[in-house]
Amino acid sequence: MEAPEQAWYLMRIVGPRKDIAIRRLFDDVGVRYFQPMQKVLVRPKAKPARVVLKPYISTMFFGYGSVAELDKMISLSRGWLQWVYKRGCRLDDHIKINNSEMEMFMKTVNAFIEGSRYITPEEAARFEGRRVRLIGGALDGVEGVIAKGRTKKLAFMVQIENVVAMEVTVIRDMAELLPETEKA
Repeated sequence: MEAPEQAWYLMRIVGPRKDIAIRRLFDDVGVRYFQPMQKVLVRPKAKPARVVLKPYISTMFFGYGSVAELDKMISLSRGWLQWVYKRGCRLDDHIKINNSEMEMFMKTVNAFIEGSRYITPEEAARFEGRRVRLIGGALDGVEGVIAKGRTKKLAFMVQIENVVAMEVTVIRDMAELLPETEKA
């Protein structure tokens, strides 16, 4: 019997501040997950300011596994986790993310490069730049699109199609142009 296909799937966390419980559940069971985080400066009353990691979008959550495995995780989550389906499709048409696309996005997010920012799919659709691959540094091998070109720096965008994108500023010398592919 063939093993079920393992892939990244987009899910939604329901309820305020349930992301910690969901991450703990996935850790306890040993299922891979990813939640895009950002560094935020917090200034509690009468205490010194500190930088903490908080979810970029508190409801966005990616799980890695088969549909059956992730269904089990959803049932264990007490209703705090739900599937996200493709718009206008059947209920069994989950948003599945290409493994290489997800690995590049995770590498970019986890680099925590100063000045990077998340952008929506609508903003990302405006950029029709050239595809490039970064060489060297924390983002070695990551492929994306040139969003804006400045004199010595480039605004480089890594995107999960129709879900989320991240824009990072890199040195122009680190970018290698990829051959253009024909659009069918």
